[in-house]
Amino acid sequence: LPLRARETLHLDCKVSRSDIFTMLVVMAISLVFDFAIAVLVGVVMAVFIFVWDSSNRIVIEKEVIEEEGTVTYNISGPIFFATAQGFIDIFETEDFEGDPEEVVIMLEGANVYDWSGMKALKTVHDRLADLGKVVALASISPSSRQLMEKNATMWAGVSFLEVEEIDEEMTTGYSTVKPASTMGDSKTEYD
Repeated sequence: LPLRARETLHLDCKVSRSDIFTMLVVMAISLVFDFAIAVLVGVVMAVFIFVWDSSNRIVIEKEVIEEEGTVTYNISGPIFFATAQGFIDIFETEDFEGDPEEVVIMLEGANVYDWSGMKALKTVHDRLADLGKVVALASISPSSRQLMEKNATMWAGVSFLEVEEIDEEMTTGYSTVKPASTMGDSKTEYD
């Protein structure tokens, strides 16, 4: 409803158009066919709407620290099959040639949900490494870490920074991206 109609009816919240459309479709199908079929169609529609909405939620912020020779990409949002290509495309359009040699990809606000998300992250890592950059992944969520550990062979040779190492770099002002740990070397680093 428009704002004026909501104010007249004293409605404090707004329902999204996609939810209204889903409710109308479910109502129409339940009148024409069967309620069970209508619910099934509604669930399928809700899944597709969620995937569509989630595909627009990846945010990447670039932070360059020239004196330390480091660039940090802070990534937030879900990384899965619906966002994988968009995630790769964002890094494809960036100008990496002028970036410092050390690159840290911070995944603090991001979650990797499936194989496509992992493949997209690995593609971005490889693309940066092919340009001669020293790349490390940092601040991986526990659920993403667990998924990545199941596919440890994919991450061979990829550097991971732990939270303590990032805090140490911020307090000392000294930053070098070294292969602090590699996926699959030992499980104690993730406990």
